[in-house]
Amino acid sequence: MRDLPGHSGPMCDWSVIELLPGAVEALRRLTGSYTLCVASNALDSDAERMGRALRRGEIRRFFDHLWTSHELGFRKPDPRFFGEAARRLGLKPASCVAVGNDPIKDIAPAAAAGMRTVWLREETGHRPIRADWEIRGLIELPETIAGIDIG
Repeated sequence: MRDLPGHSGPMCDWSVIELLPGAVEALRRLTGSYTLCVASNALDSDAERMGRALRRGEIRRFFDHLWTSHELGFRKPDPRFFGEAARRLGLKPASCVAVGNDPIKDIAPAAAAGMRTVWLREETGHRPIRADWEIRGLIELPETIAGIDIG
């Protein structure tokens, strides 16, 4: 889901919710083959409110777990944020793939925690040093994930 300028407070209370292009198709293709989670800093929300926002966007059904920094006890860009998500899944970070659009808050700390990373590069700019894969849109995600050997 896209953070919209001029909107504040919990996303579930915004007048409009906007999905990223290709999100529904990508999630439809990934669900059932992977454990899908959302982990967000979400300053104004907890997992319950985030779930309400995802339901408004009609994509809540695709996710197995929802966490915010409130539940995880750490905030991005702290690598422990990602490590705690992996711990809650009962997985080693190396068995997880983090997908994010922010090189500083998502990609670098997920890599530091030991996760594989996919950078959703919506804008031009320099490539973060530690991203394992780069995609231009979510529609590319299922094929990218399928090619990752996470053993």
